[in-house]
Formats: sequence, C-alpha cells, structure tokens
Amino acid sequence: MSRDWQPAAGSGDPAGPYWAAAAQRRLEIQRCSGCAAWIHFPEDACPRCGCADLRFEAVSGRGVIDTYTVIHRAFAPEAAGEVPYAAGFIELEEQAGLRVFADVVGADPGAIRIGMPVEVTFTERHQWGLVPSFRPRTGWADLDSKCDEVMG
Repeated sequence: MSRDWQPAAGSGDPAGPYWAAAAQRRLEIQRCSGCAAWIHFPEDACPRCGCADLRFEAVSGRGVIDTYTVIHRAFAPEAAGEVPYAAGFIELEEQAGLRVFADVVGADPGAIRIGMPVEVTFTERHQWGLVPSFRPRTGWADLDSKCDEVMG
C-alpha cells in the first residue's frame, strides 16, 4: 500500500516517527527532554522551552473528545461509502491541552458528544496505511443512557 504522503522516519520531517509508530499500531507523541512537555503536532524545537532534544514516547491512547464535526461529503471516491463520519480533536490524558486530530469510529456520528471518553485504535485507510483513530471507551453507552435518565 502506498504511503507517499507520510514522511519516513528520519526524513527530516518532525512527523516521520509519528507515522512510523502508527504503522506499528502504536501512538507515540513527541516529548521534550528539557521540560518534559508533550508536543503535538510535531515540531523541530519545544514551543515551551526551546529545547531541540525531542523524542517520541508512547502514550496511553486514552482521552476525551474536545471538539468534533460530522462530515457528510466524501472527498475521495473510495470513501463514498464511509459518510457520514466524525472527526475532531481528542485531548489525551497525559497533559492538559495535548490534542490529536483523528476520526472517531465505532459510534454513530449522532451519538458522539464532547467530553466522550475515547481510546486509540488504528484504521487502515486506502493509500494511507494505518492511521490513529479513536473509539468510545467501554462503558460509554451505559454512562450516556444514565445521563439521559437523570436529565429526563
């Protein structure tokens, strides 16, 4: 499968290791060795302290939906059967404000909510290979129905 749009690890593109980890079904985020801040989208230097010693480290893959949108139009012919779908920013539990952009799978787009607990999974995308996606964490449906009961 062609991954021409994804830079190879070591290619000089800061995102190369992110995509290399995704191809191995791992979510790794850049971290500063100077101040320990997590950084995403990948950078050449830490935006907090300026340190250039940045490494990719595994993260839990757990977080909550910070914001999202539902897409109703397929932007590529091979994706015509996948609409509607949801995509948005997921705030990871490792650090306040640490967000990754991804699609949300495993839930009806109409059931997705801001604050929904999610976990990483990896989805094979035509011509892209494996990409990080997020799905509702186990128990979310039960929590959602309990909220509906309380809210009446």
